[in-house]
Amino acid sequence: MKQRTKNLILFFILFVITGVVFWNYVSMHYATDTYNIMNIGYEKYAINNSLSDGRIFMFLIGMFANTINIPINVYVITLTVIGLIISCIAVIVLKNMIMKFCKKETKLQEVIAILISYCTIFNFMYVENLYFVEAAVMGFSVLFYILAVKQIVDKKKLYALKAGILAIIATFCYQGTIGLFALYGVVFSIAKNGKNIKEILKDFGVIILITIISFVANLIQIDIATYLAGTTQKRLNGIQNLLENFIYVLSRFGTMVFNTMFISNCGLFPNYLMMIFVLIITLMAGIYEVQTKENGIVFNIIFLFVLTMLITFAMCIVSIASYDTGRIHVPVGSLIGVIFIYLFCKTSIFEKETIIKYLIITTLIAYNLITIVNTISLLYQHKQVNELERKQCEGLEEYIETYERENNVKITEARYFKLSNMKKYGYFEEIKNKSVLTYDGVACTWSAIGTINFYTGRDFADNYLEAYPNKELFYAYAAKRNLGYEGNFVIMDDILYFLAYI
Repeated sequence: MKQRTKNLILFFILFVITGVVFWNYVSMHYATDTYNIMNIGYEKYAINNSLSDGRIFMFLIGMFANTINIPINVYVITLTVIGLIISCIAVIVLKNMIMKFCKKETKLQEVIAILISYCTIFNFMYVENLYFVEAAVMGFSVLFYILAVKQIVDKKKLYALKAGILAIIATFCYQGTIGLFALYGVVFSIAKNGKNIKEILKDFGVIILITIISFVANLIQIDIATYLAGTTQKRLNGIQNLLENFIYVLSRFGTMVFNTMFISNCGLFPNYLMMIFVLIITLMAGIYEVQTKENGIVFNIIFLFVLTMLITFAMCIVSIASYDTGRIHVPVGSLIGVIFIYLFCKTSIFEKETIIKYLIITTLIAYNLITIVNTISLLYQHKQVNELERKQCEGLEEYIETYERENNVKITEARYFKLSNMKKYGYFEEIKNKSVLTYDGVACTWSAIGTINFYTGRDFADNYLEAYPNKELFYAYAAKRNLGYEGNFVIMDDILYFLAYI
């Protein structure tokens, strides 16, 4: 069977499976940002949240949607499906790259390569990337970073230039996944060059240089865009104070980096489970290393783990306000897949007829199944949140209408406060998961008014009040809030007040 035909069949199978797993996204869902888009419109969101944050392609998509006035459900579903399609293509590209290192191509080895590629791309952190309307451009960013790595590994004519162009395009799609370029680049360099440290360092130097150029180019675009649009960028708010943030994150490394990303996994995977898998795989690799005397296997696994931790540390520094979100820590989610890539490409652990071979294959299958079940659970809970948001706002509408009838007035204004360290109240008690996917839209500053307007049919303007400069008003609200709707929403002087927690 020709390679192209095999790829098409594989794509169809992957897309069907992925469509089932991500059905609660594909069948229409509302992210907190979606409520914001519906409230402020495509154009304003495209300028303030895409162009100003360095996502030029998402800006163009948003402006096109604004021009043709596309319905929000068509917009969300279309971009989600495109994101899944591109991600499935990324799985196939990665699988073909892995198979080039296969010493003996068999059906089993090909299935193993597919499983490795699937859990690497559709990892537990990536679920958050696909949650947003930016799913399509985030998928493209992952694909282009992989293609850039392929250029570096193949080392054909002008490979560095081609890799650089692909990486820059990927960064302009979405800079939050840039860590994947370094992680994938290093693991494939190790797979190709083995103990040739000189070549590995050479590849690493090219990767670092391209990463810096891509990041700087994106920052220049952000500066130009914000200057022309008269806006401010919100995502990469760590770059103005790199040294200060470096010290801050370093002093809290245990909680901000290790615990948040490697233990609790931003709430997107069961606590400690990722580390348990890493330890089990490392233990099996260690036993295999002793048995076969293939030196350096455990060392390289530890090196990949440390590299992932350093990438995570760097992402926390440059994006400190959103340091605990899975979408910028996809390298953590892909770590186990990357370790499997190394073991498949550089060792014979998946080929030699030993008990370790079947144990490692069982572990790979188990990890894929757990990740899929975990994804389905997260998406189901997210859809439950959408339903709870609807019911919450319907109850709020009844509260407002009752006040309007009793006082013969019309409530046309809403204001909200926000206090620090109240994020834990931004979730529904009925929902077990606590992650970005299960934020209550009414509890988030960027989506509160949009969520209320969408479900109540009202047209409140976004009106955020700082609590301490408005002490008297805040204290008056605080004194009455427990008597209001849900112990949070209070109408005073014919104005709706409430507290946003996130």
